Amino acid sequence: MNALLSISNLSVCYGEKLAVDGISLDIHAGEAVGVIGESGSGKSMTALAILGLLPQEAKMSGRILYRGQDLASLDENGLRALRGRRISMVFQDPMNSLNPLMTVGAQMVEAVRAHAAVTVPEARSCAHELLEEVGLPQPYTQLDRYPFELSGGQQQRVMIAMALASKPELLIADEPTTALDVTTQAQVLALLRRIQRGRGMAMLFVSHDLHAVNGLVDRVAVMQKGKVLECGSTDQVMQRPTHPYTQSLVAANKPVMAGRRPSSRQVTGLAIALDSVCLEYRSAKMGQPPHRVVHDVSVQLREGAALGIVGESGSGKSTLARAVMGMLSPAAGSVRVLGMDPADHRQRRKFASHCQFVFQDTTGSLNPRRTIAQTLAEPQQIHAPDTAANMARRSAVLMEEVGLEPALLTRYPHQLSGGQRQRIVIARALATNPRILVCDEPVSALDATVRTQVLALIARLRQERNLTLVFIGHDLTVMESVAEETMVLKKGRVVEYGATQQIFSAPKHVYTQSLMAFGRWGDRDEFADPKYGAN
Repeated sequence: MNALLSISNLSVCYGEKLAVDGISLDIHAGEAVGVIGESGSGKSMTALAILGLLPQEAKMSGRILYRGQDLASLDENGLRALRGRRISMVFQDPMNSLNPLMTVGAQMVEAVRAHAAVTVPEARSCAHELLEEVGLPQPYTQLDRYPFELSGGQQQRVMIAMALASKPELLIADEPTTALDVTTQAQVLALLRRIQRGRGMAMLFVSHDLHAVNGLVDRVAVMQKGKVLECGSTDQVMQRPTHPYTQSLVAANKPVMAGRRPSSRQVTGLAIALDSVCLEYRSAKMGQPPHRVVHDVSVQLREGAALGIVGESGSGKSTLARAVMGMLSPAAGSVRVLGMDPADHRQRRKFASHCQFVFQDTTGSLNPRRTIAQTLAEPQQIHAPDTAANMARRSAVLMEEVGLEPALLTRYPHQLSGGQRQRIVIARALATNPRILVCDEPVSALDATVRTQVLALIARLRQERNLTLVFIGHDLTVMESVAEETMVLKKGRVVEYGATQQIFSAPKHVYTQSLMAFGRWGDRDEFADPKYGAN
């Protein structure tokens, strides 16, 4: 049986760096194939090469046959005839792919009319049908909204709808769920599988997450350093991996228990106390009342303990972290951190020396124009000024403490990997010798092996420095590895709170039970549950 798409001995190089190294892969009509691997393995380069979207400096060799036609031999006009028409692609970051100045409807009409000779009203009607197909609530209303008015899951559904506009034979999905919370991720994965099987189209699904491909694809190819190490049926690769690297990926996707309950813990006073905290955001429209996003949250966390806060996007967990850090004053209730009001600007410097934040977006939180040395020197200059030589030595020690070579101090953020940048963000937070770390989704965008390494690092630092930890995430399996206590938030309200082990062994609330189900391996038909909405 001839393959719909046949990749033969494909190589892609940047200068002397070989990003893809002689891979071969076939995709048949109606088949879903997954390509998995850690960051830098070459999986996204392979996807971009299919559509001729590689950067200009990249050089490609090998053959990519689509229905017997060599795509590598086509010029730009020839590729345009295929892109979006016969082969469509869904990218990782929908907000960067959608035009923020155009409504969803205008962008979808443009996509429909690019591939069909229809009028604007006909294209708008088609856009409405596509949004219905991808499960977006009130699709006709959504057409008049701008991308920034939609949640991440809704934006991704719009991208999928636009990719389906031309009824492609092959859909390429490049890490489409990486930045989504676990429930929204499950809904998008179930949506992709339903559409792929319902339309009978082929799909190439690129991901670093074994949970995502399990139950979604028919076959899996495992990549590392530009090579395909193992390829076979999903069950075979997931349950009986033969290559040591695949075995390590499978192991890395299982919970790591290193961080929970460190052996020696000095528990003294109260670190964080939230008393009936309510948090609001002012409406952008004049005369509209504030929007309350957190309702009556009360917590008491002792020094040296670790609290996990889990919930889907929009649950209020990051807003709660902002209140703990003093970036948002409560509309009602009180917040006390080490006895201080974090929103009191008179003691801001003292507070910052004791409580530090680890951000999720390492690219956005690191100044691209500063070297790593300058980044680590800044908090020292503010909180513990010393000679340049002493601060440089302290920066080198911090680098070693987070498992990085001091030689990287001369580099800029863009010259580091995602895992390295996350370690730099942690090192910067440690520069003030804090007593509390608030970590906001610090591993959600990392591949499984790097995520495991960063979690182990946080566990070790917590043990060695006797840190109090507030760890925010959407993945309960991660919470199991780092926190003694877990709070589950939904729509700004605490639905469950208690010992992590107890919540994992016997979750009481239906929402917690659903989160547990989303985190398990296996078939994901159950995830498309309408009661949780199309996020």
